[in-house]
Amino acid sequence: MHKCSIPVTMIMPFVCVSLSAQRVPRLQAPLSSITGLVVNSAGVPIPSHVVAYLTGARDGFPTLLAECAAETDLDGRYSCTSVQAGNYLVMVRPNAASSMAQAGLSATHNAVLLPKATTAYSITFYPQATEIDDASRLLVRAGESAVARIVVPSLPVHSVSIELPVNTATSSVKVAIESQDFDLNLKIPVAREGKTGKYLIENLPEGRYVIKGDWFANGADHHGILHLSVNASTQKNQKLDESFAVPVSGSVHNADSLLREYPAALVLEAKPGDVYHKRYEAKVSAEGEFEFPAVEPGDYVVRELAGQKSYVAAVSANGQPVANRNIVVPNMQRGLSLSVETGLNSASLSGVVSNAEEHAGGADVMVQSVLSGGISLVKTNDSGLFRLEGLAAGEYRVMAWQDLSNVAYRSSSFLRKTIQKAEVVSLDAGEQSSLLALRLNESTP
Repeated sequence: MHKCSIPVTMIMPFVCVSLSAQRVPRLQAPLSSITGLVVNSAGVPIPSHVVAYLTGARDGFPTLLAECAAETDLDGRYSCTSVQAGNYLVMVRPNAASSMAQAGLSATHNAVLLPKATTAYSITFYPQATEIDDASRLLVRAGESAVARIVVPSLPVHSVSIELPVNTATSSVKVAIESQDFDLNLKIPVAREGKTGKYLIENLPEGRYVIKGDWFANGADHHGILHLSVNASTQKNQKLDESFAVPVSGSVHNADSLLREYPAALVLEAKPGDVYHKRYEAKVSAEGEFEFPAVEPGDYVVRELAGQKSYVAAVSANGQPVANRNIVVPNMQRGLSLSVETGLNSASLSGVVSNAEEHAGGADVMVQSVLSGGISLVKTNDSGLFRLEGLAAGEYRVMAWQDLSNVAYRSSSFLRKTIQKAEVVSLDAGEQSSLLALRLNESTP
């Protein structure tokens, strides 16, 4: 067993446990520990690899830091000592040697003596859980010695064979867990068959995966991505085709005569619900030209950056108007041409934020466009008042937190949990909204 500190950003937990934390300065906070057992549903220890990730948020996006990595001993014991208090996700992956134990063929083990626990937890292991929302939850506080008994249910595993477009030794295949907010690169053994060039991936639990292939052929590097849902009906033989990075370019036209300049930049962002988050940003020249040089195929929304004087009113792709600014970037080598029409942001939104007893000064207010998903932030003054100007006409969701610095407010799974608490307002062009009353949201990632 060993301790590590490896930054991992924008990844998705495979098997996880989430923790809620106090905000205590690192130098003063007593360190905590997470120890325990990994067993199957019959109580038989399962040799496994355990990683504890400290969660956080950066610019509203979820982030993870690997605080501890440990291997269980023969009795299934693991230990993550000297970890910080905080929000955690704990990933467990049974080793290949655990197949006999899963089948109930393991020899009798002696009783295991664990450290005296401050708090004891029983956690169920879900190989098919690829979203934070689906994980079991665990709370470890500063200075706490937590003992977590992790139960691995006996669920089927599957094997798939991946065929690349060419059979070449200068190739590789990697596997990651896929989800709304993260993908987690796993050390899953991938064996290449020298004669056929196919890659065999064995012992995959049911779930959603992203399989990435790289190869060198005809004097150039090639890449491919396969999004695969693994279950009993999944075809064992899968073909991984080349994915082309598509250039997307075009020009901006101001529809409002009051607009004297073009927006500073445009954004291509994966449509809400896309399990593999993608976002691209391109600067707009003084002549209104822009280019996204390499865009992964998929469905996107074209929108403006927050805080611009103009908003994206309409979009045409290859000369054809599209609905709701939604475009499809096909998997092709030739580029996609866009024509973007912008309008003047002239609506405004104001309100007051309060908690249970008084107005909330210095609180963070998030305003999200229902149409594009774009987010704007504003702070309240000492009296709890806020005002946001330069908004496009349309519907908005409005929520408030005392402090957004550790809230993953750009996480689609987090927003799904909190969206029912949002106030929804509809603004017409140039409308000055009446004072909106908001209550502080207590939800955290």
